[in-house]
Amino acid sequence: LCVATSLLENENSYDPSFSALDISTFNNFVNRIPPKFANQLVGFWWSEIFDLYDNYGGDRALDKLEQYSVEFDLSQKVDLLTCYISPEKANKDIPRYIELAKSGKLKERRKMIRDTKYTSRFDSIGTSNLLDNDVSLPLAIQFDEKFNWYDILILTKNGVAPSVANAYDKRFEGVEIAYSLLTVDPNVANAYDPRFSSLDISSFNNSEDKIPPEFANKLIGFKWFEISDLYHHFGGEEVFDTLEQYSTNFNRWQKVQLLRSEITPEIEKALINGYQSQRFSNDSAFRLISSGIPLPEAAEYDKKFRIDQIICMHEKGIKPKEANGDIHLYQRISHYGCRGSD
Repeated sequence: LCVATSLLENENSYDPSFSALDISTFNNFVNRIPPKFANQLVGFWWSEIFDLYDNYGGDRALDKLEQYSVEFDLSQKVDLLTCYISPEKANKDIPRYIELAKSGKLKERRKMIRDTKYTSRFDSIGTSNLLDNDVSLPLAIQFDEKFNWYDILILTKNGVAPSVANAYDKRFEGVEIAYSLLTVDPNVANAYDPRFSSLDISSFNNSEDKIPPEFANKLIGFKWFEISDLYHHFGGEEVFDTLEQYSTNFNRWQKVQLLRSEITPEIEKALINGYQSQRFSNDSAFRLISSGIPLPEAAEYDKKFRIDQIICMHEKGIKPKEANGDIHLYQRISHYGCRGSD
């Protein structure tokens, strides 16, 4: 009896404009629509009231509606809320949003937002941002699913069509395509090794004499400007034949550094001059040759001298015989470094 009385009182609390079927529907779901909520929305279909209550924060939806300017009527406020247009945004441009509401465009937008074709791809925030920036959802879903709503926003603002964006490899984000790769053909960009960044690829293609992927991919690990230098100043593809002429003891990075330091294979061979002693490691030999010091001459310095000390003395014109016989010179260099040889 108490339960029945409570239910009757609850039904009697609804505004008289609601039919018995409306009231029955309000109370036929897990989330029952209380009279206090429904009575604030007289004139709306029960389905609209239920949608507001269930999907926009329950009682908090009424608080949100109150945050819109009084210049909006209740119907317009509901349209704005259900289109994910915040009070802060709407209140900054009231004439525009009143016009959108009157023209029916907000209702069209709400219908589009609810379409499963779009809700399965974008969340409410993404949908709202796309529409706010005049990106139509039919256009947005033409972009590959690798792109999120922010990528699509950036791409469309920069005039990149879905067919163009989709042709780029999945490793490239929308912002990279829009700002770094737009002038690079997708097939060319995709051909570069994945270890090259979009900025590297852009740099390879920002001059008339572009660096092809086939060349760059042979120089993984080098900076883009080193690769550019080799391509433009050392004969393009011919540089690889030149690198093969260096000593097999040196790795490719060392060979490239020698070449860029203008130490050709011929100069390198002259500096090695047949020297085969085990005193110097490959790295030490590389440092000596890079400094233009013949290995046989370097080997004449006493073994107590480090590589950096030998390089220093060579630069200052101190010959091995002089250095080896001057114990004070060794002590000064050991203590003060290269300036100790002055």
